[in-house]
Amino acid sequence: MQVFITYDVSNGRDDVKRALLEIGFDDNWEYDYDKYYLPNSSLCHPDLQSTHTANKLFHNVIKQLNKNREATDQIEPLRFIALRVDPWSGIPGEKHSNSRE
Repeated sequence: MQVFITYDVSNGRDDVKRALLEIGFDDNWEYDYDKYYLPNSSLCHPDLQSTHTANKLFHNVIKQLNKNREATDQIEPLRFIALRVDPWSGIPGEKHSNSRE
């Protein structure tokens, strides 16, 4: 199933996003010949078993990133939600400057 996530972290937002992109999340999706760019700390995954899987992946990324960070620079998840994508509506928006495309 396609899963949408949105989150806030205490710091390291770009590191978290980059790591999530590396494991298969996307910052956009295409539908009906339009590309929809998601807000900065929102991503989607095209094929996960469940929203619980997305939650586990998110927390695993935080854990892995924190292994290489000083104790005073640990990333703390502040907010997180994972939702099934269907149904949805939106505005395509513009490509992010840090998009992986």
